[in-house]
Amino acid sequence: MHATVSNVATHPLTGAAAGPTVLVDGCIVDAGYLPRSTSIHALTTTGQLLATAHADERGAFRMQVPAKVTLRLVLGTPSAQARAAMDVQTRSDDVHLEACVIDLSPAR
Repeated sequence: MHATVSNVATHPLTGAAAGPTVLVDGCIVDAGYLPRSTSIHALTTTGQLLATAHADERGAFRMQVPAKVTLRLVLGTPSAQARAAMDVQTRSDDVHLEACVIDLSPAR
C-alpha cells in the first residue's frame, strides 16, 4: 500500500486514546473486488470517532490511530449503523490489514 497520509483527518484523542499511535493501512474494494475510493473511519468500541481517511483510486488508505486499542473501521457515516464494519486490535507496531474492506453499497 502506498496511500498518502495527506487525506487523513485525525480527531482529538482523549483519555486512554491520547497515548502512542500507530498507522493502519489497507484497501477498500467493491463487491466485484474492484478498488473503491471512499472514506473510512476509525471508531472506538464506544463509538468515538478517532480518525478518517479517504482511499485513493487504488482503494488504498492509511490512518493514524491509538496503539493498543480495539477499533471499528467503518465506511459511510461514522456511526453504529455504518456499513462494512471491521474490528481491528492495534498493538505497538503499525498494522497492515491482510484483507480488504468490502463496500457493498451501490456504485457511485
